[in-house]
Amino acid sequence: KARVGRLVGLVPAAQTQEAPKVDETPDESALVSAFVSRVEVNPVKGSRLVDITFLSTDAKFAALAADALVDEYVDQNLQVKQQDTQNMLDWLVKELANQQQKVQDSEQALAEYREKQNAMSLDDKQNIVLSRLNQVNEAVMRARTARVQKEAQYNQIRTSSGAGTPPDAIPIVAQNPQVQSFKNKLAELQRERVRLSERYGDKHPQIVNVNAALQDTQRQLDLEITKSLQAVKNDYDTALLEEQTLSKNLEAAKADATDLNKKSIGYSVMEREAR
Repeated sequence: KARVGRLVGLVPAAQTQEAPKVDETPDESALVSAFVSRVEVNPVKGSRLVDITFLSTDAKFAALAADALVDEYVDQNLQVKQQDTQNMLDWLVKELANQQQKVQDSEQALAEYREKQNAMSLDDKQNIVLSRLNQVNEAVMRARTARVQKEAQYNQIRTSSGAGTPPDAIPIVAQNPQVQSFKNKLAELQRERVRLSERYGDKHPQIVNVNAALQDTQRQLDLEITKSLQAVKNDYDTALLEEQTLSKNLEAAKADATDLNKKSIGYSVMEREAR
């Protein structure tokens, strides 16, 4: 201690010595204080290096002191890095265990979700539901188009009837093959009656037969016109009912798709958590 004290130029303790540390004696504390007072550290500009110098009357001791400081710093720095690495490894081990537990919990929750929501094959169900939704939507569009056409025909009949137009003059009725057939037959019988009237009286058997045929044909024509008018109304009612039924099916399909989409969102979130 005396030799080191002389080398570091130990001065009276009252001037430089700090209060001893817990693990130091007063003499050791005085030596440390004297040693530190002769150390100088200057950073090298433009680099991360530093110059370390030690003032002493003994050049060898000065070099030894500077080298010892550098070695101690390197060792201490290495220990700090090793400790940091060890701390990181410890944290990674704990975090890995936590993540593994989270994965297990997420997989368990995902399995329970599949079972609870009946989502064992969610992708396949989505394809089926979306396909059904598209099919029903297309059917609704076709039914709506057909209903609009039938409604136009029905409105034409109602408008014509309200305007006093003869039923057989309404285009859709006049185009009926049965109506056309009876009207042609009726016209032939009328021509035949005119021809016979030129030769016979009203009570002649042929005139009587022609009149009876005319009445029967007119009755059949009226019946066919009524059936044609009723058929137009029936077609409209059927088209309207079909559109309404398909529209309800479409709303149900939309509800299924929405419900499945909600399940899919929850499933996707849980699936990501499980990865």
